[in-house]
Amino acid sequence: MAKKALLENTSIEIPAGQLKKPEIIESLKDRSRQIANMRCYIPHFAKTTTSSALKACETLKELGMKPILHIAPRRFQSVEHAKEHLKALTTQAAIDDILLIAGDPSAQTQGPWADSLSFLETGLLSAYGITKAGIAGHPSGHAIGPGKKTHEHTDFDGILRKVQLASEQGIELRLVTQFDLNAKRYINWEKRLKAHGISIPIHIGLAGPCSPTDLLRAAKENGIGNAAGFAMTKGL
Repeated sequence: MAKKALLENTSIEIPAGQLKKPEIIESLKDRSRQIANMRCYIPHFAKTTTSSALKACETLKELGMKPILHIAPRRFQSVEHAKEHLKALTTQAAIDDILLIAGDPSAQTQGPWADSLSFLETGLLSAYGITKAGIAGHPSGHAIGPGKKTHEHTDFDGILRKVQLASEQGIELRLVTQFDLNAKRYINWEKRLKAHGISIPIHIGLAGPCSPTDLLRAAKENGIGNAAGFAMTKGL
């Protein structure tokens, strides 16, 4: 029963640009049964436009999947820009579930919001019909960019404030983590969350199929070099 529930809550992530490639579409079509109703996250990169996000949503829905857009407040140039983006996603693509992330902290903030908490405080998500949202969780710390320093501290007070705001706005909140290679770190992090009064669902990030070399490189780029070292001791 537990395995069935785990599989039913599985999600994947595909950049909008990848959904333009025929080979990717054919690969997904070949797995239509496995991906039916599966959630698929779409990253919000610097070059992501509202139109490209809408097209990606349309493609995923045609494949029988449920698109979940990343919303990165640092990417919005103004309040109006954010409103137009959210309005298009919720009215044209019927999006009601998103992943709220600040955006790459090494990138320059383009508008009024430097973090996800200040954006959540505006009430814009609920105002445009968002009823479910993920927020980023970092059990291993947060790298500010490839090869850059990692922030090891988790802002538990900030997470708790987001939980409170989401509850007030009628948004069902969950934590979505980066991947790690050390299960004990996840377990200890969950215990610390509960100790701070945070008990929302946690969706654990896992690396997709790739070579050991690519996996270790991605681990370092995601600020989990210690986890990469752990994997090497296990023979990867």
